[in-house]
Amino acid sequence: MTENVAAINSDSQQFESSTRLAGLDPRRAMVFDELFDAEGEPLDLTVLGPNEVYTNRVGADALLAGTGSKLSLALGAGVLTPLTVRGVVDGSYSKPVGTDVVMMAPLSSVQQLLGRPGELSVILISNRGGVFSGAALTDTVVERYENHAASGGGWSCCPSSTMR
Repeated sequence: MTENVAAINSDSQQFESSTRLAGLDPRRAMVFDELFDAEGEPLDLTVLGPNEVYTNRVGADALLAGTGSKLSLALGAGVLTPLTVRGVVDGSYSKPVGTDVVMMAPLSSVQQLLGRPGELSVILISNRGGVFSGAALTDTVVERYENHAASGGGWSCCPSSTMR
């Protein structure tokens, strides 16, 4: 589940209007990349409490935030949701081109924050192989899922060129 939201750090008076809030399946996220916090510890989404997030280094710098910072997300007109930064991470699992600030939390937490339990907005698929050899399978995977969508699957498919 991903959603573009605005993030606010009231203490530093910093505001980012294009923040990617990413809800990730803690059991599967590491398939895409292993991320580490500022202390070199592997990212563990399962330790996050309610309204806790990890943010990427770029996001922490932009918001002048760090571990323990209190932030707010604007999730709608007049709706500010308080969050605490549990840790700062070098990288992110999913970041669309043009988005710098990414906040990550378990899928179920993000679904609850957004009031959309059980919903998904994106499914990331990792092909077998490395960065380049796995790309050879992309056309086959896209065709397979486009066929599913055309048969009433209710979703669309695009290759990862929109992500980096």
